[in-house]
Formats: sequence, C-alpha cells, structure tokens
Amino acid sequence: MYDLERMDVLKVIKEEFANFPIVIPLAATAREMHSLGPKANEFYVLGSMGMPISIASGILLGFEKRSISLPVLCLEGDGSLLMNLNSLATIKYLDLKGLILIVLDNEGYSVTGNQVAQSKTINLSRIAESVDFKVLNVLNKVDLDNAIKAVKEDFEQKYFVHVKINNIIKDTPLIFTDPVILKNTFVNYLNQRMEVEV
Repeated sequence: MYDLERMDVLKVIKEEFANFPIVIPLAATAREMHSLGPKANEFYVLGSMGMPISIASGILLGFEKRSISLPVLCLEGDGSLLMNLNSLATIKYLDLKGLILIVLDNEGYSVTGNQVAQSKTINLSRIAESVDFKVLNVLNKVDLDNAIKAVKEDFEQKYFVHVKINNIIKDTPLIFTDPVILKNTFVNYLNQRMEVEV
C-alpha cells in the first residue's frame, strides 16, 4: 500500500494551484476536492469518466487562440485516464504546452468496489514519456513537494505527474450543486482570467 492518501494530495493541489484553472474528475476525487470548499477556478466533471483531460485540452486550445499563456491543471484517476488514453496522443499531435496532468493512481476502481485496474501492471509514466510529456513520479510527500516545485518553475512544458496513492476514500458528501451552475461559475472565472491575461 502506498503512503499518500488522495485527500492529502488534493489539499496540496488546492493550495498550490489556487490561481489556475483546475479540471476535476468524477467520484471520490470530486467529492473530496469539493468537501475542501469549492472554488471558482475548479471545474467538476460529474458523470463523464475519462473526459477531464479532453476538457483541459480544449481550454488550452482556447487560450492558445487568444495568445494567452496560462497553464491548466487536470486531475485524473488511473482508471479514468485508461478510458481516454488516446487523449495523450492528441495532446502530442496538437503540441499543447502548459498542461499539468496529475494522475492519482490507486491501481484500481475504488469507487465501484476496488477492482484492479490495468495500471497495476501497465506503466502509465512510460506511455506519457512516449508522447513527450515531462514525467514526474511521486511516491511520497517529499516527491509531491518536489514535483510541484518543478512544475511551478516552468509552465511551458506539458507535465505528467504520476502520483501513487492508497485506496483510502474519505467519507464525504455527494455534490448536489446543479452542474449548470458549476459550469457557469467556471466559465465566468475563465472569462475574468482571460481579461487579466490579455
């Protein structure tokens, strides 16, 4: 079992990337992040497993068209990433810079009963390296702090931060906020950030 818990990682991310767009996957990650207090810069992808990375890529493309240099952070689970693995190849093809992909890898589908995922035997970091991501592997808190420091020193890269976590899920409430409200809040945040960056 790995030392890091999902909630501990999310607390660090929430603090360190409070000024950047964050795309958040469904299930336990969304509930735990939301329980820390939702912010306007956070977009919760509820019910769309595998899509956060595509949404984050779309945001980056929008920034690029407006000549805005602003990184986008995307959280993913290993199972969710495996459902949309071709997105990594698309990011290479589009030559997107400024994507910070943080994969919370518990080697399983904890929300549906802890079924083992292919990530237990497939090296996701090597896949990311093959499509030119700068890979940072994280096994403990020191690794996490070093990875975040490296990312914040150079936003021109595209990063794959591979965080191995244990299967502990905190007892957090479901998110009952209307998804339209979540989307509108995030869009308003993006519009305000783009006005500042232009």
